[in-house]
Amino acid sequence: IVVDDASSDSSRKVIDSFSDPRIRLLINEQNLGLAGSLNKGIVAANGKYIARQDADDVSLPNRLQTQIEYLDSHSDTVIVGSSVKTINENGKVDGFWPAYPFDVDIKWRLLFGTSFVHSSVVMRRSALERAGLYSIDPQFCYVEDYELWTRICASGQCANISLPLLKYRVNPDSICNRYAVPQRLQIEKV
Repeated sequence: IVVDDASSDSSRKVIDSFSDPRIRLLINEQNLGLAGSLNKGIVAANGKYIARQDADDVSLPNRLQTQIEYLDSHSDTVIVGSSVKTINENGKVDGFWPAYPFDVDIKWRLLFGTSFVHSSVVMRRSALERAGLYSIDPQFCYVEDYELWTRICASGQCANISLPLLKYRVNPDSICNRYAVPQRLQIEKV
C-alpha cells in the first residue's frame, strides 16, 4: 500500500509505472500529514502484520521474512524493529545504528526517547488497532511514532533484531534535523 499524501512531484507516475497487482495506491486529495496518511494505509490493509517503510529508505532483501519469522515464533511480541545501516543522501552507507534487542531495554529507553527506527518496524495489526493507531493530535506531529510506541509497547513484548535489516537515509533536511527543538519538547510531553 502506497499512500500519496497530495504530493506535487512525480510519485503517482512512478507507482503507476509498475504493473504489479499487489501494489495499491491510495491518493489523498488534500494533505493529511504523516499520521493521518499512515492511519489511512493501515485501515486499507488486510494483513496480519503492518510493516513501515519511508520512501527514501531501503529494506534489505530479507527484512520482512526475518521479522515475520520472529513474530510468528514469539506470539507475545507486538512490535519488532531492527538495527539499521545509515546511508547519506546519495545512498552510500556511512554508519550503523545498533538497536536494543530486549524488551526491558526497549521499554527503559522509551522513558527518554525512541527505541525503534520508524521505517524498521513490523507490528501486529491487532496490537496496533488495540493501541488506537497513530495519534493525529498536533501536539505529537513530530513524534507520532514515539507516541505510538509508548502505547503499543504497554500491550506486550517488544523486540529489535540486532542485524541491520534496513538502510536508513539521513539527510540535513530530515524532520529530525529541521525540527530538533520542537521534537525534543514533544518527546518530553509524551
